[in-house]
Amino acid sequence: MEEKQPVSVAWSGGKNSAFAFYKILQSGKWEVEHIHTVFDVDTKCVRSHGIHEDLIEQQASVLGIPLKKQYLDEVSDTNAYQIPDDLLSIKPLLTGPLMKNSFSSKVCFDV
Repeated sequence: MEEKQPVSVAWSGGKNSAFAFYKILQSGKWEVEHIHTVFDVDTKCVRSHGIHEDLIEQQASVLGIPLKKQYLDEVSDTNAYQIPDDLLSIKPLLTGPLMKNSFSSKVCFDV
């Protein structure tokens, strides 16, 4: 039996990240080490959907997967995103289909 590769999955709390997570589990090729989410430092909401941190924490708890959090100030340039050191130790980072931009293409790929 082939050993599963450890991954981190981008998690916005929306349907696309949930579907990507499902596909990752169904593939049988990956061991999800944790999910990771970027929050606005002031609102504590997901940058892409406005879902509050409390709900994301509940989702991670139900999934039984640790949640890694990143907090950012209001920025418009995706180059301002920095990958935390603890995420860099997990390769690759996986994402859902709506994260196709220059930032995600540098650090993530689709299942």
